[in-house]
Amino acid sequence: MEIPLRLVASYRSYLIQLLKDVDCLIGCVRGGNYSLRDHTNHVIDTSLAKAQPWRFTAYVLKYVSARLHRDDVVSLDG
Repeated sequence: MEIPLRLVASYRSYLIQLLKDVDCLIGCVRGGNYSLRDHTNHVIDTSLAKAQPWRFTAYVLKYVSARLHRDDVVSLDG
């Protein structure tokens, strides 16, 4: 069974966007100006406005955010 190239490219785009958003989430937590609601609204607005479904990472961000502990993130090195 061969997977269509467009499907592979779509998943790759989603994973890249997800990594960017998780990196931004961690940076915001470390910087102290974190608001999951604002970040989620931005993700939803961006994905709808640009018609790019791979930018809709809100569910994963909520999941990651629920498991992040601010003190652990702040203590990360690098």
